[in-house]
Amino acid sequence: DVRNNVSLLDKNKDNTNRINRILGNVFAEMDLFETIGIFEGHQLKVRTSYGLEHSDNYARGFQASFQEGDFDIQNNFLGNFYNRGRTITWTNTLSYDHNFGKHGVGLNLGYETVDNESEFLRAENTGFLIEDVDFTFQSAASGDARTAGGGTGNALRSVFGRLNYNFDDKYLLSGIMRRDETSRFSDIGYFPSVSLGWVISKEPFFENIGAIDQLKLRGSWGQLGNQTAGDFTQLSLFGSDPNSSDYDIASTNTGVEQGFI
Repeated sequence: DVRNNVSLLDKNKDNTNRINRILGNVFAEMDLFETIGIFEGHQLKVRTSYGLEHSDNYARGFQASFQEGDFDIQNNFLGNFYNRGRTITWTNTLSYDHNFGKHGVGLNLGYETVDNESEFLRAENTGFLIEDVDFTFQSAASGDARTAGGGTGNALRSVFGRLNYNFDDKYLLSGIMRRDETSRFSDIGYFPSVSLGWVISKEPFFENIGAIDQLKLRGSWGQLGNQTAGDFTQLSLFGSDPNSSDYDIASTNTGVEQGFI
């Protein structure tokens, strides 16, 4: 049987799912050579950037008791859910650029941290005598009550560098080295990459080809990391079990108190 859609909308009209998000970023940048007034034609820029993403999620769902056709739900139910998450990204870079003759050189060094954390809380109750929205709170429930909650977090620390070189804006070379350290693993990863480029459209033999404005040939090789694993996977978790305890509190394996598996 299918529920009456009008009745379904009416009974769920007071249920909510609200998400609030705050996104922000601030940065500061300075050309040190220009500020000091030295090394004209050279650029040495320092930049720091701080980003924040914060979110709050609150959901409330109440299912009233009802009888419609083959549906006969005697127990009402209230579920409340709250989740909070935060991500902070802090990036600091130092870049140097200079052109001399037909040569161009660029060097970038950087350090970045990314921190994530989140937590949630859920409460479920049954047995509400009055099903009006003004009276359906956990404290008014007379039936079963269940709660659950938890939290997690992870962090990434990265140091990276990039060297760019071009000759006459036609022949391009770029090399990158990145060092990543994540809380999800117990080791450090190094990820190099290199690329070569040729701007064919700047060659003399290409000048009379008017159908194509720009043509570039580029090849690259590199290694990428992947940290899409669960948080704290490198740790062993202990849980208590009074019926099957391998190790007691005193670590003698002879006690009668509740132990751990």
